[in-house]
Amino acid sequence: MLYLRNGIVAFVAGLVLAAMLHMHFVATWSSSYAPYQWPGYSKSHHSEPFFSNSPRSLTVTRAVLAVAAFLGTLAATKSRWFLAIFFWAGIMVAFIVIMQMSAKMRESNLAALAPFLFAVLTVPPVVVGCAAASLLQWGWQRRAHYLKAKSD
Repeated sequence: MLYLRNGIVAFVAGLVLAAMLHMHFVATWSSSYAPYQWPGYSKSHHSEPFFSNSPRSLTVTRAVLAVAAFLGTLAATKSRWFLAIFFWAGIMVAFIVIMQMSAKMRESNLAALAPFLFAVLTVPPVVVGCAAASLLQWGWQRRAHYLKAKSD
């Protein structure tokens, strides 16, 4: 039961993080992200504020996801990967809801493919953050065992 409760907390954390990140993009899109579009898009092409609609927004999204997964994994004592999966699922649900709320993205030819593309773009930062925190915790445990054995 404890694992499920922690999983629900991680899921909600993913939802909230994705919503906050999207609100950041909406608030700062025209000044920080819209001028720097993907190569091949004209400067007159107006893109919607979204996680992956410019190289800068994708970089910010990946960095925030990696740091959040790292911090969430550090807070977890057991079932780290289980919580990372729930965290990522919350992000994906928020992504689909945000995408469906945007008429321009909903009517896009790539709308059916977008969740799969976004999954490919967001899984690596979550895995890297979780793996880095797991490695750090493993190093702390090894050092504690070493120091304990050395003092005995």
